[in-house]
Amino acid sequence: MKLNPAVDCVIFLSKEDDKYLVLGGIGTYIGVLSRTIKQVSPKTKVYWITGSPRNSDFIEVDDFGVNRVYVSKSIDPKKYKFYDSLLQDQRSLTEKVYFNNKVTEKALEIIKQNETKNIVIESGEWEGLGSDLFNILDKQNIAKVVRLHTPLATCIKQNNLELSAANNYQLLVENQIIRCADLISA
Repeated sequence: MKLNPAVDCVIFLSKEDDKYLVLGGIGTYIGVLSRTIKQVSPKTKVYWITGSPRNSDFIEVDDFGVNRVYVSKSIDPKKYKFYDSLLQDQRSLTEKVYFNNKVTEKALEIIKQNETKNIVIESGEWEGLGSDLFNILDKQNIAKVVRLHTPLATCIKQNNLELSAANNYQLLVENQIIRCADLISA
């Protein structure tokens, strides 16, 4: 198996990983996929932007050479004084938007460092991470891939989920990331 030599950089976006935040199979899937890419194409830069198990951001390079960029989901109430006055539903929405924005910022930093290279960026639709990024990126050298799993739109009624502000935001980013992707994978 050979990876297309035209792919210089791959960026994965996910809330979970296969080391610290194992929440389901997605972290395992991206772990296997990222390591396989490095094994078959060692020169390809692979980044995995994911949730941090700490209240801080940090970067690790694993044994395969995958750059794991851990992004904290924590909002500092001292920095954002309004946070303590929010109701729970508002906090949940604020945390989702805040984390999505931080992931997008990290991805933009990586894209800027590799701006002349051919880049594949992949995100899951149910997390919607990078939805704004998918919306604004329109470059020939960047392929935007959305990985289908279980969109909230298909299971909100089935699972009797509340149509809260956070879930409404989730539906919005799911729609945006699917509409703006160059390729949909399952």
